[in-house]
Amino acid sequence: MVKRSMERKIVFATHIGCGNRGCEALTVSIWDILELERNNTEIYCKEMEDVFVEKIGRIINCDKWNGYGVLKRNLLKIYYKLFKSEEQLQLVRNSVDSVDDKSIVLMTGGDLYCYENTIKTMEVMREAIINQGAKIALIGCSIEEKYMTDTIIEGIKKYDIITARESITYSNLKKRGVENLYLIPDSAFSLKPQESNVRIRDNTIGINISPFVGQGNKELFYKNIYNLIDYIMENTTYSIMFIPHVLWSEQDDRKVIKKIYKRIKKYNTERIEILEVENLNYCQIRDVISKCRFFIGARTHSVISAYSMMVPTLALGYSVKSIGIGIDVGMSKKTIINCSGLQSETQILNSFKYIEENEEIIREQLRMVMPEYIKRTYKLKNVMKNI
Repeated sequence: MVKRSMERKIVFATHIGCGNRGCEALTVSIWDILELERNNTEIYCKEMEDVFVEKIGRIINCDKWNGYGVLKRNLLKIYYKLFKSEEQLQLVRNSVDSVDDKSIVLMTGGDLYCYENTIKTMEVMREAIINQGAKIALIGCSIEEKYMTDTIIEGIKKYDIITARESITYSNLKKRGVENLYLIPDSAFSLKPQESNVRIRDNTIGINISPFVGQGNKELFYKNIYNLIDYIMENTTYSIMFIPHVLWSEQDDRKVIKKIYKRIKKYNTERIEILEVENLNYCQIRDVISKCRFFIGARTHSVISAYSMMVPTLALGYSVKSIGIGIDVGMSKKTIINCSGLQSETQILNSFKYIEENEEIIREQLRMVMPEYIKRTYKLKNVMKNI
């Protein structure tokens, strides 16, 4: 935040935890761009030992619910249903107790308006924060157009500042009359890689898979992945490194990756490995991705690392964020796949072959675009002067 606002407390209300390295990337990069101070920063988190962000702010437990026993949970559910409201029950799970009229609250999830279940949480938290007299900013959002109902738009207009991280969301919000709106790239683009001490083979293809991809047709998605790996192992000398990005138990990338790894054990596994990321922060994982010849990624912030390091990339998208960011950095739609709408068993393979054949063209496009694109992330500092 600008120095004149430093007397105000800065609260990252939707950080949740570094078990999702994308959450870490957003919190750390925004903190850095705004030149915040640790003693004036609070970070709401469900993981109280969040070593990757505790150096930049005070960690506050945002989920009282997990501290309660089963009996107390059931009693609270009954109490809130009989005497209070579902919204108040949700605030027990997503506390904003420390927010007051001296706070500036940053809602930083990025894709929290891409999913129906998280939209309700955002709405409840926003109203509680506003009622507590705080200023509130929605930073780096992507929003599916189907969720831009009149009710949701009216709620979004209550934010003091809204920044969209890609032009599709920005244009759609603009059409709906949203003001205090700015187009600024995802702040994670600004981060620099940190030495990881991870050695990878020459000509390695980095692959990140998420449990979210292929939800429309899981069987077809896995057939695509196996066809891709069969091609790589049987027709090339490339190595493969699977790179998890989210370790939360309910959406752990490693579960999907291990399922795939089990299926492909028939190959020479010296050419296939899974990166152990438990002790690597986001910028160290970016260092690993930077050493890959190609990258195939489902998690948005893994793809952002690849783009920022000028690595030719295939984005396995499942929402507007993948398409919007890819188009904004000049990528062909052939390099962005909607994995919820796969049409054939070789669609991912065909797109990989396109990247392989156009490697230098794609790399040169990223070299031309990235310096200026990354510079634009720092516009956030000037925009936040308006609060």
